[in-house]
Amino acid sequence: MPLHNSFSNQPPLITILVGSLGCGGIGKIMIDQCEYFSTHGMKIELITDQKTSPFDSQIPQHVRRVTLPNLHPLWSVFRLAFYLLTTKPHAVINHRPRLLRPLYLAIKMTRVRPRVISVIHTMLSPSHKGDNKPRKTKEIMQLTKCDALIAVSATIARDVENWLKLPAARVAVAYPVISIAHLQSQAQLCPTAPYLSEPPNDYLISVARLEPEKDLPTLLAAFAKLSRRYPTLELVLLGSGTQQSQLKQTCVHLGIQHRTHFAGFAINPYPWIARARLLVISSLHETFGLVLAEALALGVPVVSTNSGGPNEILDAGRYGSLVPPQDVDALTIAIQNTLDNPPAPVLLMTAVQRFTPAQHFSIYLTALGLNPANHSNAA
Repeated sequence: MPLHNSFSNQPPLITILVGSLGCGGIGKIMIDQCEYFSTHGMKIELITDQKTSPFDSQIPQHVRRVTLPNLHPLWSVFRLAFYLLTTKPHAVINHRPRLLRPLYLAIKMTRVRPRVISVIHTMLSPSHKGDNKPRKTKEIMQLTKCDALIAVSATIARDVENWLKLPAARVAVAYPVISIAHLQSQAQLCPTAPYLSEPPNDYLISVARLEPEKDLPTLLAAFAKLSRRYPTLELVLLGSGTQQSQLKQTCVHLGIQHRTHFAGFAINPYPWIARARLLVISSLHETFGLVLAEALALGVPVVSTNSGGPNEILDAGRYGSLVPPQDVDALTIAIQNTLDNPPAPVLLMTAVQRFTPAQHFSIYLTALGLNPANHSNAA
């Protein structure tokens, strides 16, 4: 039954503060969250800036989008204050730590006190940022004021607790929702991408932004080695980013430019993933690795660097090979072994059965202070 039937009054207003939806995993999580919350009896409003995102068209029609012209941490204080005064939300779910400070200033200014839940998508400690710079900024320290903290992986939760010296289990873990039925339905559609009309016959795939932290040069170097053993194998890079020109030059240098396809960003990557022999993640740091879980849900074998979240998804290597970051030889061997001996799709699909809407939603209900006795019926 819908959750709103179990609330004593009208459905609560939940505001999701996200800034830009971007073009990565956070955008997907936002869309899924808006859809699930609103269809289970909550009134949802989404606050974003004016930057365009491929996910803009995916925002559910029954979710009100509030666009603030400027979400700069200081200039946004007055805009957020006006929003709080006019809407008085039950809670604000914030997905950008830099927006916590202006949010709390707006709360202090208006004396409107919603519950504040912060969702953390990335590591905070310097050891996971590749530098030794202190990150206990005023913005980060605002996290300690929140009514509830939620991380998208246990790796992030423990990192936040250790870095901010919080009690154990202070940060709850709500894994992103993986719907096998929905992904399989989307995978049946025709593959479309800006720069590639159809998938090759035999290919590996990477679904990632073309940015330094994804370390695609290591993947290209591994593919160059594999190309000698598998003469028909090709590589599809599904994504966009600042390193595209540099990566294309690397392909020419390695002699794989005719077998590597820069397909661009695809709003629906699942037809491409489902037809691939293998999905590869080569990231230096991966806080969760949503696309990894999505590939498993489609029964597609995966290989990933052991960079945080993938270790949780793959259960320390049970559902796919994990290799050290920036290790070309280890990545090459892992891909080769998986291509030669692919695991059964049924086994892979069992890996994501724990990432259910019920698990995800129950964590948020508790954080929001909304815990109807029969909420499990809706999940």
